[in-house]
Amino acid sequence: VSIPTPTTSGGTWNSGPTGGGGGTIGWVLLEEPLTPAQQAIANQLNTLLTQGDSYYFIENPSPSNSLIFQTVAEFQNYLQSNALNQTFDLTTPPTIINTDEKFEYGKFNLTFLGGVEVTCKLTKTGNVWDVTNVTSDDYGLTIGWQWEHTDYTKSTASNEITLLVSGYVRYNIIFDGVGTIYKEKMKFQLKINAQTGKITSLSKG
Repeated sequence: VSIPTPTTSGGTWNSGPTGGGGGTIGWVLLEEPLTPAQQAIANQLNTLLTQGDSYYFIENPSPSNSLIFQTVAEFQNYLQSNALNQTFDLTTPPTIINTDEKFEYGKFNLTFLGGVEVTCKLTKTGNVWDVTNVTSDDYGLTIGWQWEHTDYTKSTASNEITLLVSGYVRYNIIFDGVGTIYKEKMKFQLKINAQTGKITSLSKG
């Protein structure tokens, strides 16, 4: 799915020097000027931004690959509904390369028809499995949104490996004719048994 590049200004969450959201204002504007319609949308989006989120406006958005909302409030309700209905799926069978190397999969269903699949590469030394690489990508019906993988962290305690996978859900939106890209920061947590090399749990990070 092709995501347009910025053609005009937008906003982004401002973490501030102490990570507290930049005082009472948790956002900063990027470039100006905005049209009156864009400014009206920006005023509403700035109240929606959470840490790591950002947005920008685009010209000539494609309705066939966009989420259509009349107001930012409708988009907020959409996000809240998706968050309440997110499920996790561990039914994808592993891909076995050999006795000491395999891939395990975990799915995070963000909508009823699509989500993010995390792929974990594991290798075994002796009787212990370790994670050597992690990737993630979107799957299913992704009209109007796209997953962008950024990084992951790994920690091990006793026989349990914990992964935290980070990225952005990029929403391609038309607000009452105003083309907008909104990037929502998202993290997923996976726990893996180092003795079996199996994913034991999935959750929102």
